[in-house]
Amino acid sequence: MNAYTNYHTHSEFCDGKQEPEAYVKSAVQKGFRAIGFSGHAPLPFPNDWTTPENTLETYFKRIRKLKEAYSDLIEIYQGLEIDYLDESFHPASSKFLKMPLDYRIGSVHFLKNPQSGEYSEIDNTIEMYQDLLENGFSGDIQAFVSQYYRRMKEMINIGTPDIVGHMDLIRKNNRNHHFFSPAEDWYRKEIDSFLNTVEESNCILEVNTGAMARGIPDVLYPDEQTLRKIHARKIPITLSADAHDPKQIDAFYPETLALLEKIGFTEYRVLINNEWRNIPLPRI
Repeated sequence: MNAYTNYHTHSEFCDGKQEPEAYVKSAVQKGFRAIGFSGHAPLPFPNDWTTPENTLETYFKRIRKLKEAYSDLIEIYQGLEIDYLDESFHPASSKFLKMPLDYRIGSVHFLKNPQSGEYSEIDNTIEMYQDLLENGFSGDIQAFVSQYYRRMKEMINIGTPDIVGHMDLIRKNNRNHHFFSPAEDWYRKEIDSFLNTVEESNCILEVNTGAMARGIPDVLYPDEQTLRKIHARKIPITLSADAHDPKQIDAFYPETLALLEKIGFTEYRVLINNEWRNIPLPRI
C-alpha cells in the first residue's frame, strides 16, 4: 500500500459530484492509506455550493457509517472546509468547535468589497474577480492582494485551523500574470509576511492540486517559489487534490511529488490513527 492521503474532498453534500462512498471506493481501489471529507461549511448568506445547514447531521452520519463499513480497508476522517469571513465567522467559531470534526481546513474564498460591504468570491469567474478589483479596490491590485493575505493571516491568528487551504488562491484568476506577476517584490513580501504567521502557528499548509485537476495546468497552490520558502522554513505540508470528483482524489500527485522531491522535501504530514504525524513522501 502506498502512503497516499487526501483530506480535502467535496462530495454531493456541497459542490462535489457524487456520494461520499464513491470517493471511498476510489481511494480503496487506488491504495490510499486515508481519506478525509471536508465539505464546505454553511455560510451565513445564500449560495449554491456549501453544505446546507439542515443536511450537516446527515453528512456526519454518512461519514461515520463509512468509517465503520470500511475500517479494515482505509482510514476515513470527518472534517469541514470553513471560510474565514471576520472575527465572528471563522474556523474556530463556537458553532464549529462544537461539531464532531476530526480536523478543520481554513480557507478564504471571499473578500469584502470596501465600497459596498458585500462579500464577493475571488475564485469564481474572472469577471467577478475583475469587478471586485475595479469597483472595490479602485483597480489597485496591490491593495486587493494585500487584503487577501491580511484575511489569511487573521484567519490563522483568530481561528487557527488544522490545515490552511490553498494559501495563494488569489492566483487562480491571474492566468498568464494578467493582473500581477508573482515575481514582483511587493508580492513576494506578502508571501514572506504570510509565511511568518504560519511559521508561528501550528498550522499545516496544504499543497493543493485542485486547480490542475479542473483544467488550469499552470496553477499549483502554492507555486514553486513559495514551496521553496516553505521548505527552507520547515513548515509542515500535506498533499491534497481538493477533489470534487472521485476520479480526482490523486490528481497530479506523481507530478507534484516529483516537484516536492526536487525542492528537497522528504516528508509530509498526515492524519493517521487519529494523530497528525510526519511520514516519508510516497514513492513515485
